[in-house]
Amino acid sequence: MNKYENEAVRDIVLSHPQVIKLFEKRRIDFCCNGHSTLSAVLNEKRYTENQKEKFLAKIEEEIASEITNRAAILPEFATLKELTQHIVQTHHAFLLKEAAEIPILFAKVVKAHVANHPEVTGAEQLTLSVLKDLKPHMNKEETILFPLIKYLEDCKRFEEKPHLGRNQSIRKIINVLELDHQTAGGVTEKVRELLNDYKAPEDACTTYTLLLQKLEIFEKDLHIHVHLENNVLFPKAIELENFLHTTYKR
Repeated sequence: MNKYENEAVRDIVLSHPQVIKLFEKRRIDFCCNGHSTLSAVLNEKRYTENQKEKFLAKIEEEIASEITNRAAILPEFATLKELTQHIVQTHHAFLLKEAAEIPILFAKVVKAHVANHPEVTGAEQLTLSVLKDLKPHMNKEETILFPLIKYLEDCKRFEEKPHLGRNQSIRKIINVLELDHQTAGGVTEKVRELLNDYKAPEDACTTYTLLLQKLEIFEKDLHIHVHLENNVLFPKAIELENFLHTTYKR
């Protein structure tokens, strides 16, 4: 058995981020459902033994490659505060920018192409819904969770036990945010299915093609965004909170 088959998909990505592009191409969810083992994912996708063997060999090839710079794919940070700043400045900023541009493109595409491509209406509704839901989600992270994580790091620096209200447990807040991530991931997957994996139809105009390109980039960025939170930031924040409560008594 290949050594990666029984590893969780998220752990493979955490150790070898150069496989992200390959996983995206094969539609392997490494963010919201990254806890699943690679073997379970491939079985769910009904890979034959021959297909599994070829795919695992491709993973080995990607991991062995020295061409890709690890830090350029998933930067590493000295503190959780630095990671939260990166998420806000990179992924939150990108999402807000796209949330302003994508609806305008969708409106034009629906008006021009709905007769021949009725699926664009459903895709528009789903996309506008997820964009709307992600704005308060990001606000909750920036105004509640991220400052709380900074507070916990300050507590560790000063060797103090944190004093949090009953509803300010990191775990409780994260549970809600992870559900939001799961919902967003499911919606973007439906949009991709509706729009034929973002492949432009023969009669697509420039605006339609641009929209499809933007939606694909948006989805890929969301995967990295959620991966950094679900599989890096959140577990480390929970670990930090537990450490502080068990180490410092006052």
